[in-house]
Amino acid sequence: MFAVVRTGGKQYRVHPGDKIVVEKLDGNAGDKVIVFKKRRRHNYRRRNGHRQRLTILRIVSVGGEKAKQAEAEAPVAVEA
Repeated sequence: MFAVVRTGGKQYRVHPGDKIVVEKLDGNAGDKVIVFKKRRRHNYRRRNGHRQRLTILRIVSVGGEKAKQAEAEAPVAVEA
């Protein structure tokens, strides 16, 4: 059994026990986005860019109590 996880504008197909690396989504606008570049003796200074922080997620299980309950309540097709 697998699941599709959507986060950060991307989709991941995961199985129980998988590890995925996703973008860290917490924080306010303007946080963690400053990169300062400088070259000595050349009067070169730039302030821009960002470094994305990542989070590693471990998939413990797919589905849960709601998924099991939905399967139990689903109508069963009977062939005649």
